[in-house]
Amino acid sequence: MALEATPSFGPHLPEELLEKYAFGRSPESEAEAVEEHLLVCECCRDRLAAEDDFAEAMRALAKFDAHSAALSVLDRCEARFC
Repeated sequence: MALEATPSFGPHLPEELLEKYAFGRSPESEAEAVEEHLLVCECCRDRLAAEDDFAEAMRALAKFDAHSAALSVLDRCEARFC
């Protein structure tokens, strides 16, 4: 399943698919297709990194003070995108 060749997906992975992959909820065949696309698409790799940061923030919020965790994630996102 080559995602980049599928017209309905366009040149980049849909947000829902990327999020599902980031949270480990993709079936194996779908995960393989996402990984193939990520090998050639820097933009989607960057978007996945942002999804990973978000997932990490959610885990941190579950364990720590929400205010401190949110500030930490905002600092990392600001450093990455500004």
